Amino acid sequence: MTALLATPWVPVATVVGWFTWAYLRLRPAAIVTSSAHAGRLYGPWAWGHLAYSDLISLYYAHHLFNHALPYVRVRIEYPVLTGVYMWLASWAPGVQGYFLVSSLGLLACALGTLHLLYRIDRRLGWTFALCPLLLVYGLLNWDLFAIFLMVAGWSRFRAQRYTSAGVLLSLAVWAKFFPIILLVYCLISLLHDPHDRGHAWRMTRWAGGTALVVNVPFAAANPANWAHFYVFNLRRSGRGGIFYFLHFASALSTPVVDLLSGGLVVLVAILLVPRVLNGDSPMAATAVVFAALMLVNKVFSPQYMLWLVVVGVVALWPTWSLATMSAAGILNYVVAMVILYLLHTRSPSFAWFFHVVNPWNVALRYGSITLGLFAALILRRDRPWSPTVPASLKPHDERCGAVRVEESPTG
Repeated sequence: MTALLATPWVPVATVVGWFTWAYLRLRPAAIVTSSAHAGRLYGPWAWGHLAYSDLISLYYAHHLFNHALPYVRVRIEYPVLTGVYMWLASWAPGVQGYFLVSSLGLLACALGTLHLLYRIDRRLGWTFALCPLLLVYGLLNWDLFAIFLMVAGWSRFRAQRYTSAGVLLSLAVWAKFFPIILLVYCLISLLHDPHDRGHAWRMTRWAGGTALVVNVPFAAANPANWAHFYVFNLRRSGRGGIFYFLHFASALSTPVVDLLSGGLVVLVAILLVPRVLNGDSPMAATAVVFAALMLVNKVFSPQYMLWLVVVGVVALWPTWSLATMSAAGILNYVVAMVILYLLHTRSPSFAWFFHVVNPWNVALRYGSITLGLFAALILRRDRPWSPTVPASLKPHDERCGAVRVEESPTG
């Protein structure tokens, strides 16, 4: 078993296999892409074939083939870096070229994530590589782009490279926004030791400076388009959270649900601050807060299960909890595609499927997240966390009698 874990090409081949299978499965048929009405035909074709991808859908929805500069000439409902990713890929010839380039970029992000996790712990790399959610969600959206940046920032933080950690985690935020939880907890963890507070300030400066460099050009060029990401998400009615599933929030307005769910997530985040200040892992706290967010958020997109599994892997959640969430994630994808197809075709089976089958799917989804939270909070291993620094980078700090790494101001 030890020899198998030490064989890096096997998990690499596994990830490549997942993505090759996903690409061949999701690549739209010529009968769709060659039509003058491809934008309208794609959705029904994809739902009926269980082969939907936001990459292709939004290629048509945002007219990426016109190469309009995102946030300047066209509104994008994602943070800035994801819009730039979409725009750069759109310069490939046609929708098939765009999808191929986008897929190769996300495969590179997945392999980069695997490399970083494998360096932290081989078992983490193997767990990530064997996750079947890479097949259904790896090319569904641009999440792996942000996940790679988040794991890269976490890796640099573990190595006490706080400048580069601040830059990478900030870039991750402006690719998907979820990593802001990890960025905040990393900064909080540096407040535990008075000697590290200077590092916290430097990391904050670099993270903030990166955010300004990424956002200010677009915000200055077209403030309304740049702000569309925030406005869009505030106005989304969603009705995908557990409050709606339990019929608790059905009569509440969207702003009230936002306030309720946001307040609960902030409360959980605040309750975990003392644990992080006392030496608990920032990633462990991030995983708990993210799971809480997924429970109460008004919107639940299927690919969020991939985020849950990745943060659970890095936070050392039990394998059985990750397997349960993976199974729930696969079922959630299938059910979502069937619902969309039945709704589009106005099938008489829609009402039965939505009201009889879908509740079991939703129950499994939230049940698996709840089990993950239980594993993280109740069954967690009580062991101190500390950054892992390669031996070659460990000078001895005579002032405190401890091993530390100082980073140059330029990172």
